[in-house]
This record gives sequence, structure tokens and C-alpha cells, in this order.
Amino acid sequence: MHFSPQTSILDCETNQKVSLKQKSYTKYLGVLIDQNFSRKNHVDSISAKISKTMGMIAKLRYFVPSTVLVIIYNA
Repeated sequence: MHFSPQTSILDCETNQKVSLKQKSYTKYLGVLIDQNFSRKNHVDSISAKISKTMGMIAKLRYFVPSTVLVIIYNA
């Protein structure tokens, strides 16, 4: 049995209580932390960013010198 507490706050604009949704993870200081302190969500997030960046560098290789590509890669 999994206990999931309901948390609510007062919305200042409407003066009504609003329920907060429970999330499976949160981002704190740039690190994704889940309820089990697993690194899976964080690693998946970083992997997606690396893949996107490498795709952009691959497209740039036709337009800029290789020295510039190395600088972008190292940045």
C-alpha cells in the first residue's frame, strides 16, 4: 500500500485552496532527484541534452572549421 498525502496551498489570486500534484522527481540545484534517490531521471536528462548537442555539432561541421567545432564541443 502506497500512502500519498494530499497537500494544498492558498492561491492568493482566487483566495481558494489549490491541491498540489505529486511529482515523481524534482530538480534541485540542477540535479534531478526522485523519491528513491535514484540517478536514472538525471542521467536520462543529461543523455538527451548530449544527443541534441552532438546533433547540432554534426550539422555545423559543413559550415565552420574543425577548430571551432572542437571549441564548441569542449564548451
